[in-house]
Amino acid sequence: MTINSTNSFTTVSQGIKVFQNNTNIDNSSPTQNENDDINDPIHLSLSSAAKNNLNKTNQTQSQEAIIQSRNKYISEHEKRTKIKNDYYAKVVEEDKQFDNPAQHIWDKYYDKTSPYYINGLTDEERDAAEKNEYNYFKWGENGSTYYYDPIFRDRGMEGMYGDVEIAKEKAFNREEVNKQVQQLLDTNSLIIPKDTKLRFTIDPNDYKVSVTGTDDTNLTSLLEKMLDEKNSKQLFIHIISSSLDDSTQFTREKHDKYDLIREMKDEIGYDLNDLSVVDGKFVTEDGTDVFDLYKESIRNGTSVPEEYKNIAIYSYGEDLKNLAKAGIDSIPDLVLSIDYENGSFYDVGQSKNYGTGKTDWIDKLEASKVQETEKMDTKSNDINEIIDEALSGILKDDKKHKINDEEESDTFNKEELIRKYLLNVWKESEIDDFRLFLERFRKRKSNSLDDMVILKSFK
Repeated sequence: MTINSTNSFTTVSQGIKVFQNNTNIDNSSPTQNENDDINDPIHLSLSSAAKNNLNKTNQTQSQEAIIQSRNKYISEHEKRTKIKNDYYAKVVEEDKQFDNPAQHIWDKYYDKTSPYYINGLTDEERDAAEKNEYNYFKWGENGSTYYYDPIFRDRGMEGMYGDVEIAKEKAFNREEVNKQVQQLLDTNSLIIPKDTKLRFTIDPNDYKVSVTGTDDTNLTSLLEKMLDEKNSKQLFIHIISSSLDDSTQFTREKHDKYDLIREMKDEIGYDLNDLSVVDGKFVTEDGTDVFDLYKESIRNGTSVPEEYKNIAIYSYGEDLKNLAKAGIDSIPDLVLSIDYENGSFYDVGQSKNYGTGKTDWIDKLEASKVQETEKMDTKSNDINEIIDEALSGILKDDKKHKINDEEESDTFNKEELIRKYLLNVWKESEIDDFRLFLERFRKRKSNSLDDMVILKSFK
């Protein structure tokens, strides 16, 4: 999977001075002595200009975080929804010219005798198109979007798999966070040497960052200062949103503890880590029950919609009681780490990665889903051929006496009804092989086509 990136590793004038082999290199374009060993350690020294720049930047960062855990990702579903809305806005205007627009829509897709009947659609396309058109007529842009609509033929199967779309969004957010961190580095005149693998570890209580992976304490100190609380909080949330079920960094208990502490701090300003537990309750210095403060804040505030206030009070009330009983130190803190190398973050402690150059598994996952769908479509086509063959025999005698087009049309409608009924009953039956199912049906069927009650025996 390829995602465009604008990461760079260029030096910034009046910024970091680079020392190699203990040789001070001035602010002009750096050159390397032919006798220098490229593997020698690189030491960084902060110039006065860079220090001033860093102080100014920290003041700016205190106002707004540069790093954003969630960025504007336009999903395939959003793209298709826009295509659908643009298309059916025009079509439905034409439908409204008819006395009964809803009936006209149905006729276009299911009444073969209608002059407006649309040919050349598969069953899936026909059903999806009819639903999309009717839903737009009924609810406008708020209607659901069905992907098998023929207006999406040129988009293939992309976006039809929820897990693939989620993975793509996470990879997109990773690339955006990478760019945002590079922006911070550039603003602070900081350069991380190529191939230096750093680990950023974040404390969930104050979002303080510690950087390891290099002996250069100047660099680690500057990076830790660069990631102030607002930026480090966003990076922390990004790590959470990038986690997988098999992550070794997460447990449900650790996450619930973090969520509870965060909720109390955000809502009433108290850190549970600083409070005492008395009679199974977290209390303030004056003995006030924290839960009472929380209830009052939720009921009188606007942070939670009115219809969800009781749910929030009950849920967090139970969590407070359980944590007070177990002891706040009985559950480890949700301390999270993420690696950084050559302009990209890389996930720690999980089977799959969203870092640059590590996302080919998403393409493979999508390809496997497409193959699986194609097999199902092939099986569906085979089943339709079997049904056609079966119906030709089932309806053979019934067709012989047809004398006009109207009766022939009735036969077509009957075929469609039988086809749909057969498929529905087969799906509910315990018979995997469709030919075997039809063979048993043939043996049980009566001479009258109206006697379809025998199909119920397969349920």
